[in-house]
Amino acid sequence: NHQRKVKWKTRIVGQIHDSIIADVHLSELPEYLAKARQVMTEDIREWAPWLNVPLDIESEIAPPGQSWHSKKEVGFTDGEFQFNGQSYRTHKDLFTAMPS
Repeated sequence: NHQRKVKWKTRIVGQIHDSIIADVHLSELPEYLAKARQVMTEDIREWAPWLNVPLDIESEIAPPGQSWHSKKEVGFTDGEFQFNGQSYRTHKDLFTAMPS
């Protein structure tokens, strides 16, 4: 289990159908999103080799201290967050750009 090996503070708190709900520690957000993409789009093929369609994930993030009602769709590729057509290198820059 990767989460235990790296001693993450992040915890998966639930799963509903094809969605995973996690309480992600801010310092682990980039690594968590990258690992989620790897597991759900690449590693899954070792377990289910019959999957022969492109797979992708969507991520929604609520700013710290806000409810799930405040969550917004956020992309994460090549080490950068994408939100509303803009790229952000850090989670601090991302959350500054998100409406409160």
